[in-house]
Amino acid sequence: MSTSFVSAPQVFLLPLKTVSEMNSRGHWGKRAARARKERKTACAETKARHASLPCVVTLTRIGHNELDDDNLGSALKAVRDGVADSFEIDDRDKRVEWRYAQEKCGRGKFAVQVMIESKAA
Repeated sequence: MSTSFVSAPQVFLLPLKTVSEMNSRGHWGKRAARARKERKTACAETKARHASLPCVVTLTRIGHNELDDDNLGSALKAVRDGVADSFEIDDRDKRVEWRYAQEKCGRGKFAVQVMIESKAA
């Protein structure tokens, strides 16, 4: 399937350390607070970019270890929700195509790269 993009992609980093909730241990309150922070940060930073729909959003987790596909999606769920919040849509909206990736970096370094590419309708 060919995808046509209409403008240069917007790429920015979120200073977030994501954790897969599938393997996370600890008090539910701490997990909820972490998810709230990730979602709020992603929403605020994406809203500042004035991206438009339809689009492709690629979330790249940058960290010292790699996660399998299931855990990668789980680790980025709050970020995905925050980006969707910035568009004022549900994350299941078909106007957004979600992609996931990951990159390794040194210990103690982490981030989430968000790339938003507009698509021709």
